[in-house]
Order: sequence, then structure tokens, then C-alpha cells
Amino acid sequence: MRASQNTTLMVLFCSLFLLGNIAVGQNMVSFHKNGWKNIGRFERFEIGIKLPPEIDRKVDSFLIGEDGINPYDFNKIRIDAIFSKSETRHYKREGFYYRQIIIDSIKNTFTQSKSDFPFRVRFAPPEIGDYTFLLSLNVEGNVLATFSGSLQVVESKKRGFLSLGPYSHVMDARRNTFFAMGQAIPFCEYPNSSINPDDFTRQRRYINELADNSGNFFRIRLDPWSNELELEEVGVYGSARTPKENFERQWHAFELDETFRLAEEKDMYMFITLLGDYHFKSDGSFSLGWQVNPYRAIEKISTDFFDVSNGHSLPFYKNKLRYFMARYGYCSNIGVIGLLNETDQLENYGASSEVRSNVNEWLKTIGEYLKDVQFYPRPLLTNGYAVGPTKPDKGATNSVFDILSTNHYSNSRRTIKRRHDDLPRHASSMHDLKKPFIFGEIGAGVCSAPNTGHEDWFSDAEFHNGIWSTSMYSRAIGNGLYWWDWEQESHLQRENKNIQGINHRLNFRALSTFFTQAPPPLGTEEFSSTWDCNLKSASELKKRKTEWIANVNKEGTRGFGWVHNSDYFWINDSLGLTSRNCPDCQNGGMEAFYDSECYKVRESDVRVLNEPKGPYNFTAHKEEITLQGYKRFQNYKIEIWSCYGEGGLRDTMLVKSNAKGKIKFRHEVGKFPGDPNSGDPDFAFKVYLSD
Repeated sequence: MRASQNTTLMVLFCSLFLLGNIAVGQNMVSFHKNGWKNIGRFERFEIGIKLPPEIDRKVDSFLIGEDGINPYDFNKIRIDAIFSKSETRHYKREGFYYRQIIIDSIKNTFTQSKSDFPFRVRFAPPEIGDYTFLLSLNVEGNVLATFSGSLQVVESKKRGFLSLGPYSHVMDARRNTFFAMGQAIPFCEYPNSSINPDDFTRQRRYINELADNSGNFFRIRLDPWSNELELEEVGVYGSARTPKENFERQWHAFELDETFRLAEEKDMYMFITLLGDYHFKSDGSFSLGWQVNPYRAIEKISTDFFDVSNGHSLPFYKNKLRYFMARYGYCSNIGVIGLLNETDQLENYGASSEVRSNVNEWLKTIGEYLKDVQFYPRPLLTNGYAVGPTKPDKGATNSVFDILSTNHYSNSRRTIKRRHDDLPRHASSMHDLKKPFIFGEIGAGVCSAPNTGHEDWFSDAEFHNGIWSTSMYSRAIGNGLYWWDWEQESHLQRENKNIQGINHRLNFRALSTFFTQAPPPLGTEEFSSTWDCNLKSASELKKRKTEWIANVNKEGTRGFGWVHNSDYFWINDSLGLTSRNCPDCQNGGMEAFYDSECYKVRESDVRVLNEPKGPYNFTAHKEEITLQGYKRFQNYKIEIWSCYGEGGLRDTMLVKSNAKGKIKFRHEVGKFPGDPNSGDPDFAFKVYLSD
């Protein structure tokens, strides 16, 4: 720094120091509705700070393309905040630069302006009681001003931050087991579309619908066209420096603020993916690939971004993460942060061991950075894969990752079962037997709906079966997150946003009832699961009309699971609907049923093992459901729970385990949902020792 600059800054510092805190009311403000008192535990508490005039002018100059101070560069300017509950309990947060955004709902546009308090500090206090805080403005390595105050925190109904509990469970701050029930609502609109403010409104409408139907979890991404903070220029997250940019990144940041606000209001947890593999595609197959990636200006090829030793991107990307954590990391409704979307889809990842090794080192470096003590709170971390980590990239085995996650798409019945059976094998090979797991994405996505080009057309049966089956996997922290059809709007006509399709989210109501009403299926115990079905041949399948996924705890005293009419499966449709005979298709109706002529040609075993074989006749088959791993010669109570509508307890029975610790019982399943003659095609159950 030049001597004249040092002199100016020190004069400014001395003048502020002499003022002390006399002007706190003018230079610092609380944006909480209750001011400085009665702040709810885990609620968003936000402080606004005015900059000294000289520093403010330097920031303004930079943002219009002149010499000045980049307000997004933490090495140039930052606010350090220390919130103290006692002499020994301190919580550190950092401030961030903020633009005022106003949405014109009539014109469907946004306008931006400079905020009166352009630096903000956010904090979600984890304890009730009185806090003091000290904020320090640091510019070019010099502390120019300090701000101090106090706040009062009272109890709230919020569940608070998630953490890992015993036996691969996740629990909230109140030590209650949390089970994620939701889906991927990844971005506000498709990447080839022009994004407008009402697209973000629509995305939040989907989240609202999920909450209204008992969902408590959703996944979103930071994408170049949706919520991304850094696109036009590396290290600048909204300015007027580039043509037509007009602080657009700050508009996206504001929309993400509003999504966070909704999650906090509904007390829903978020799975946020920070970076997409598609943004690094250099073959031109994706319009928002490497050709528009801002890091292309400093790296020769896309994979250099992940080269910790020889690349140039790491300091800039860490600065972006620092801004993200300052603006959003406070939030107790962040459930999981994922570093990369589908790591194994990066260019040359499969072909080059050097690329895989570099990516693995980058993942470890970024994970450790987010787990560093400089960030409070430290989030649960995961990393995404399409098919699972490949050697030598050990991926999620890095100790910094808390949760295993992969994506999975298939309409093959055998492949769907392998979702379940392969999980322990993958965990064993990755030495992560105790880590919990979630599918970041699931779906069949086989056929494009007529005239749309979107693979978002699938049956409600598939959605229903997908969330119930994946909820039963060993170490699952929640159901697999369906990707396709998150809008749940009709795709029979292109850009038909106003015609509603089938409401898949209704399925979460019964799922929530099962996992939240007593006795809860999960607690602080270790469970293992088996999937009992018969896929050897079509002839064997005809003999066996039921299958089940069963969990039992290590002591053999409790269990839970899901029983399924195997004739009403995944993309099957026992009603025989196709795109030509589906009722009221053009108006939404039951448009979400697959045409069997489309899906059966895609994989060899689909036609044999997925085609309907005729209605299930319980009287003729009288199939027994066999559960294993229980105590010998003990009386057990079995509760039968509905998987449809609002769910709930439907029936109970008393059984006795045999000499091998097996429990056997029979219960009716039907042909299709709402079948008045045979009931529904599946049910869930809970098992526990009887008094």
C-alpha cells in the first residue's frame, strides 16, 4: 500500500475511534422485525453496517469499472463479527456486500440500487439468553472502525442445525432424529430458457407445495442460470463493470435469499450443490459450459480448475465460498452442502488417473476449507457422483465428508434393486460403513413426452415406489430425491406452465405420517435392511407377487419396512394407460403415465420383468412375508401403515418369532392405488416387542 493511502486510512480510523459508538444508531441497524431483543433461537438475525464515506466512494468506483476497492474481495475489505454468549463461547461470522433489489411483478423485471447499509452480517444464534457482539471493519489490513452491541435471544420452535448422530442417523439441535422427505427442485427454469423473476417465484411455489404436502427437505443447485453468484467476472459477484450485467449476480443472490427465507419460514432443510460438472464441458454440447465459465479467463483447460498445485483458480474459488458462507452459511436450515454435482461426469475423469487424482485432492482441500474453524456453523458435507467414486478418487471417503451421495437413473428392475444391494458393497470398498447415505437424484427418465424434448414424463407409481423404497435403505437419511418433473406441470405441450400435471408430492403425506408418528421407525439404533424379491425369471416372477424391504435393529427388538405388489412396479401401470388412451391427457389429467411401447425397448430386461403379469390375487397366492433377525420365541406386535393419502395406522397383529428368529405374516395388497376390492398395492409396517 502506498504511504498516502496509509495516511488517509489512519486519519479516517482515528476520527471514527474518537466518535466511538455514539453514532451507532446511524451507522448500524438490526433488520430483525424485533430489533435487538426477542430474537428467536436459530432465526436469521441480520445487522446492516454503513461504510465510512471515503471507503464507500472507493467501493462505488470499483463497481462501475474504475479504480477502487472490490467489496467482494475479502483480502481487500471485510467485516469480522464475534458474537459472545459468555467468556468462553464465541461465534465468528463475516460480513458481505449487499445490493438493494426490487422486483417489478408487472413488468417481470428487477431493479437494483445501493443499500443504505451495504455491508451485512447474518447470524442464527444457537443458544437462548443474552449476547454481546463486536464488529470490526478491516480495509487493506487495517481495522478502521468497530461496532458493538448486544442482543437477546428467546426460544423458538425451529429445529436448529443438523449433525451426525449415532449409527448413521442425522439429528437436529434438539437431539431428535431427522428423516429427510422431499425431492430435487434444482433450479428455477431449464438452462436454455431466459430467466425472469417469475421463474424464481415458480421455483418457490414448488417448494411451498412440497411443504404443504409434509415435505421437509429439498435440493437446489447454484447454476449459471439460477442462483449462481459468479459468472460474468471472476471474483466479482454483481457490478456494472461488464456490458448489460447491471448487478445481475446480486439479483440471483437476492432470489436465493428469498428461497432461504421460505425454507426458514417452513422450517425445511436444504441440500445445496455448489458446483456443476456441466459448467466445465468444453465440447460445446452445453450452452452454459466452459465457453462461458469465468474461470476460462485464467485456466487453459477446464480440468485445470481442479489442479490445486498448478492451477490458478483455488484462491478465487475460496473467496467465492467465503462470500457464500458469509451470506448464507449462517442458516440453520442448511441440511447438507454438496461440492460437485456429478464428479465422474467431468471431462477426462474416467480416462485420466491424473485428473481423478487432482479432483480428489481438490475435493479434500475444499472440504477442509469449509470445515475450518473460520466458518460458523460448519455444515454437513457430501459430494455427488453419477455412478459412485472411481479409484484412485476415493471421493466421499475423505474424512471431511459426512454423508455418502450418488445419483441413480434407471427403469430396469434389476438395476433398481441394485440400488439397494450395492450400497453396502460400495460402502465397504470405500471404508465408509458408518456414514449415512442419500440419493441426491433418482428417476427413470426414459421417454421424452410428446413435443417437449423433456424426459420428465413418468408415472405416479414410479414416484411413489421410488420414495418409499429408498426410504428403507440401510443408513438412509431420507428418501431418494426425485429429479424429473419437479415442476409437476403438464409436458404434453411445450412451455405449458399453466397446465398442472399429476401432483406427485401428495405421496409425501403418508410417508411423513409413517416416519413421524409414534412409534418412530428410527431412533438411536443401528438398522440393517434386506430386499426380498425374485428376479430370476419371468416364470418365477409369476409365482411371486409380493416383495419387501425389511429393516431390523441389531438387537432384534424393532424393525420396519415396506411390502409391495410386485406387479405394480416402477414404470408399470396396471391400468394399461398409454399416451393414446390416457384420460384427459391434453388438460393435464393423468399425463404422467408412461407409454409402455416407449420404455420396453430401452433395456433388455424391462419387457420381461416390468410388464404387468395380471392382477394380484391374494386368496390364490397367500404369500407369506418373512422377516429375519429377531429374537427367538418372542411375541411381537406388527403395525400395518397405509402408504396412500394421509397414511396412518391401518391394522395390527400379534405374531411369535420361530426358533430361527423369523417372523412370518400375511396381509392383503391390491392391484392399484385405491382399489376398492383389494386395498392398495403396498403398505408399510413397524415391528416391536409386545408387552
